[in-house]
Amino acid sequence: MRKTLLIFTLTVSSFLFSEATNRQITREVTAKIVQTQTGDNFAFSPACVSPNILSILLGSSGQTRTQIERALDISYDETNFDKLNANSLLLKSLNGVSTTHSIWVDKDCDLLPLFSDTLSNLFQTAVSHIDFSKPSKASKKINRFISKHTNEKITNMLTNTDIQASDKLLIASAIHLDLEFRKPFQKAYTKNSTFYSKENTTIPMMNQKGTFQFKNDQGLIICSLPLVCEQGNLALLLFLPTKRTEKPLQFLFHKVKNLENGLFSLLSNLTLHKMHLRVPKFSFESKIYIDNSLKRLGITDAYSMHADFSNITTDMKLSLSKNIQSNLVSINEQGVSSSSAAISSFAFKCGREIFHPMHFNRPFAFAIVEQTSKQILTLGQYTNPTKDTSLIYD
Repeated sequence: MRKTLLIFTLTVSSFLFSEATNRQITREVTAKIVQTQTGDNFAFSPACVSPNILSILLGSSGQTRTQIERALDISYDETNFDKLNANSLLLKSLNGVSTTHSIWVDKDCDLLPLFSDTLSNLFQTAVSHIDFSKPSKASKKINRFISKHTNEKITNMLTNTDIQASDKLLIASAIHLDLEFRKPFQKAYTKNSTFYSKENTTIPMMNQKGTFQFKNDQGLIICSLPLVCEQGNLALLLFLPTKRTEKPLQFLFHKVKNLENGLFSLLSNLTLHKMHLRVPKFSFESKIYIDNSLKRLGITDAYSMHADFSNITTDMKLSLSKNIQSNLVSINEQGVSSSSAAISSFAFKCGREIFHPMHFNRPFAFAIVEQTSKQILTLGQYTNPTKDTSLIYD
């Protein structure tokens, strides 16, 4: 009897591991997922899905591995993996960023040493044993682990139906980011204002006058808000189509075409402008089942009776069951993530200076990026203030 391999990823906010292999995974998987999105609030972390797919690649063999490599245009490359290890360690050293990568193994399944040792070297993976024959207890135990490693932000990632008694192995990645704006918004200036979408809604809108990096690029307004991180050059990017659309992230993808090069080529021409900036104060969570996107890329054998994951274990035959991602994005006056506690002040300037209005009061896309290494951390869109959760089957 074939047993199943359950994969899920989660994030509060995120950081990408880097190098060519990761960029290709990001490009292929993210593009497929974004193409299927509706106009709902949505967030996806390439950073969390990448180490899990690399784990699937490492554990695969034969035709299954060939199919994954062909679908994602990647291959096993020890040089690339050495670079991933270095970048994973660098990521763990960043203030305000915490990561974890774990494997949960059923009591009657033993991992091959090469597989577990390689993941331990790459992502400092922790291995834990669990009894999947009792799905409810297993879900609760893993949810407690997830909650602990996301600063209590994602508390019920797995439902009783996400884990089945036939599951034998689960791989999880979590990244939590808690960073402040270099120029925080003052709470006293947050006022209720209208957000124009399908249902016009009054929501808290943060206000700030100052000098910001800005660009109007042929139908797309771009604004960069730097984040505090001593070792990195992090920023929250806001993308507002000049013509109203309920799918701003798809609009961004169509414009840049190639996600990595296109997005950062836009940023290279940002210039400083004095603006009166209005940004919604919001928090939402989205849970995405991304298996259909992987199948559309051509990764099908991994889900079938023909799956070959003999590099994970020889105790039993495994096939891929689910690949789930849960994201919680929160933006307030202090920065990205609601757990930010430090408070800094910003004084409005006085005099006759002209501040051009820049109001993100209709559906917009956003991204968190590391600009020096040109890495995309988190992508998303904010379209509906009336929804704080979304469940997406792609």
